[in-house]
Amino acid sequence: MPEYVVSQTYRDDVLGIVHISVRSNLRNASARWSGNVLRLNLPPHTTLRQYHTIMDEWRPRLLELRPLTARYSHGQLFNFTDFTVNIAHAADRLAHVVSATQSGDCNFVITLSAEKDFSDPEVEQAISVRLTAIARFMARKYLPEIASAEFRRIGVYPSALKISHGAQRLGYCSAKGEIALSYMIMFLPPHLRRYIICHEAAHLTEMNHSARFHALADRYLDGMEKDLAKQLKKFAWPVLR
Repeated sequence: MPEYVVSQTYRDDVLGIVHISVRSNLRNASARWSGNVLRLNLPPHTTLRQYHTIMDEWRPRLLELRPLTARYSHGQLFNFTDFTVNIAHAADRLAHVVSATQSGDCNFVITLSAEKDFSDPEVEQAISVRLTAIARFMARKYLPEIASAEFRRIGVYPSALKISHGAQRLGYCSAKGEIALSYMIMFLPPHLRRYIICHEAAHLTEMNHSARFHALADRYLDGMEKDLAKQLKKFAWPVLR
């Protein structure tokens, strides 16, 4: 029996960290860089032999396409709408340490030892993980009221509001009228958060993406739906997705 590839994370000797996702809806393999981390998507029942063939063929080209600059740097400051995060080397930190601390109600610091290289994919991954942990914390604290204010503004009310953990799927509305919003939208500026919230609110009335749905969402967004959708596609996320 052939051995099949499963979803996993590992370190390639040449490319660094590789995230493998086996997806049931794929027919062909695909790959993209997310910072210095390679995300490889494979169709189901990809054998190990097929995987090694793909990597041997793609590795030279993927290496050429790898980003040359680090996503994070010493002294970098993220000013999000509801919180700030400063990233810096800390000389008094022990080796192999990347940590996040809260320095105020809405201020956080991510520190790493002086020996750590910001261009190292593992360091980049560790910083990204800590940024997402901070966003989850802030979402639990602030997102329910942010969303509720929007619901009151447009005059619609879901049966329940939940915070989800999707990195790609930023929100959804169930047939029961429950809306879930991803903690990831805490990274977005207010107008793009409003777009996500109003998009899901429109699904309370129209469960598909018909012309009526878009007309309703556009009304909730003061005629800005198409423009905001384009802005969201171009948004530079501060974390690996």
